[in-house]
Amino acid sequence: MSIRQATQEEIDQLIQIGKRVGLDPQWLSGVVALTMQEIIIKKKLEDFGIQIGDEEFQKYAAKLEAEYKARGEAPPSILLSIIRAYRHIRAQLVHEGHHSKIGEGEAKALVTNTLALLDILYPLPSVGLIPDKLQQLKAMDDNDLKRYTEEAELDEIEAVISLLMAEFKELPSWCSSDDIRYLERILSFTVYRNDKEFRIKLAENILSTLLGSDILTNSQSIQDRKIQDSLISNLVKLLELKYIQDWIFRKGYIDSLIDIYGGSWSFDSAAMRTKIAISLAPYMNNDQLNRVIDIALSHEQIHFCFKAQDLLTNFIKQYYEKLNNTKAEELLELLERSAS
Repeated sequence: MSIRQATQEEIDQLIQIGKRVGLDPQWLSGVVALTMQEIIIKKKLEDFGIQIGDEEFQKYAAKLEAEYKARGEAPPSILLSIIRAYRHIRAQLVHEGHHSKIGEGEAKALVTNTLALLDILYPLPSVGLIPDKLQQLKAMDDNDLKRYTEEAELDEIEAVISLLMAEFKELPSWCSSDDIRYLERILSFTVYRNDKEFRIKLAENILSTLLGSDILTNSQSIQDRKIQDSLISNLVKLLELKYIQDWIFRKGYIDSLIDIYGGSWSFDSAAMRTKIAISLAPYMNNDQLNRVIDIALSHEQIHFCFKAQDLLTNFIKQYYEKLNNTKAEELLELLERSAS
């Protein structure tokens, strides 16, 4: 048996042990990622010649932040993000894991942020310039961004995306036009590059974070909703690709996208979000198909939206046998009245 096989068996065994006390694989990923963050920071402190004792994570991180400032350097933004982001979840997962759950997207974000921290504090030669490239990216106009995503090596862009997602996950507020433009670029990576392997890999990084959280469904203001729609507009383009639809289905994100559809807040938003739901109809089970009907019946922005009406009418005709016929007929009648 190879070392790789033995290691995988031990990981599988740990997952099975965890299940017996209510811990899932996401818990394991989260705890390992958080532990690695602490070790990476402690190692960097030792490299700087700073003595460390038996302290909590926040104090280690604060010491490293202070050391960067003492050296006349700005502390890495990913370090500051991690200090802010995981104060509560760290104690909950380690000490109260049987009462604390994290989703697949959040677990992946923890791993992504840990990799981003490692790449910043201990960069490989091949990605040592990635932080500079990230700053360049933020300053690019649309033409330069398109050219970059078409020409850059996949490994480099994946490293840039890891940093983008780490920063994106920890944005303190969604309130400025600069943030909107910055967030749009994240999904633009996958839209601009006509490369199946590229899009699938980035979907695993970007879409799992977006769809594994409430980023696209939770909003506190009109500005939040506008930012959501700017991201969703790129998502619509991706969902025209069957292999992205297949990926969404395999990862179990259909319900998340139906929730996004239910968050329509204007006629333009309803048209775009209805298109997302309808594009995934071939992958839906009967309960999910009927959720599409229920949401449209209860949501005026959807059933009064002209662009959504044709989509929903064709949807009902195509899947009528799988729908609650009473509700389907009710929606058809409502759509006809709304269109007149």
